[in-house]
Amino acid sequence: MTFFLIVPSVIVVSIILVHSVTNYLGLKIKYGALFLCTVLALVSLFVAMEISPNPDENFFIRLGAMILVSATLVTLLNRFLLLREIEDEANFTEVVRKAYSKKSEEELSSSEVAKERLITVSESHNEVETSKSETLEELVEYAKAEMEQGNYSAAVDAYEKALEEYPDDDYAPFVAIDLSAIYREQAAYTKAIQIYEEALTFSAVKENPAVKDEFLKKLAYLKTVQSVLLKHRALSTPFSEIPQEYLKEIELEFKENSLAKKISKR
Repeated sequence: MTFFLIVPSVIVVSIILVHSVTNYLGLKIKYGALFLCTVLALVSLFVAMEISPNPDENFFIRLGAMILVSATLVTLLNRFLLLREIEDEANFTEVVRKAYSKKSEEELSSSEVAKERLITVSESHNEVETSKSETLEELVEYAKAEMEQGNYSAAVDAYEKALEEYPDDDYAPFVAIDLSAIYREQAAYTKAIQIYEEALTFSAVKENPAVKDEFLKKLAYLKTVQSVLLKHRALSTPFSEIPQEYLKEIELEFKENSLAKKISKR
């Protein structure tokens, strides 16, 4: 009887230690994978005891085999969950991208020329000096060039000018996505939220229900992120550095809010 009390307790403590160590090392392990690990560990134990009631050599051989199978399943599930998280993040931009036609090769070529010209201008000026005659593509290429050099302030200025002067351009939603991403990594969540709220007024967003729905979801998620971080007094944390325990709380609160909205619409 003591065996069945001690071993499950050891398994649970081990799972908690694994979670703590992975967080400390900066590795990602999803809670679904940890839950499966716990279940499979307990199942393996009781199945091995059923097959070999006495903890003899056969018991440990069978237990070891089941542990290897369980570890493989847990690893595969964790990999699947991590890949799905990455895909979810990428899908947001992809949904918006598919809503518009691709730019022609001539437009891409002209934007490359504009990039070279703007980089040359930036070398002789310390600030972004752009005129109304510059196109959206020129401003975007300039912003990307500055980001590659680590000049995020100049990139933000260019993106903001692009949104201010070309809010009705079909590419404006992509500019909003990029600018909001910069603000997220600067822990400027209020500004990131404001960008998405502004994007909802763009004609390219208002006239496309699928795109509008994606922006609304992203806006709601960012508000949840801000709310949870505020509760933990961690608003200065860049998005990529949010601890796993906070991310879990964010995901749960976001799902609960989404479910509540669906129920209220019925």
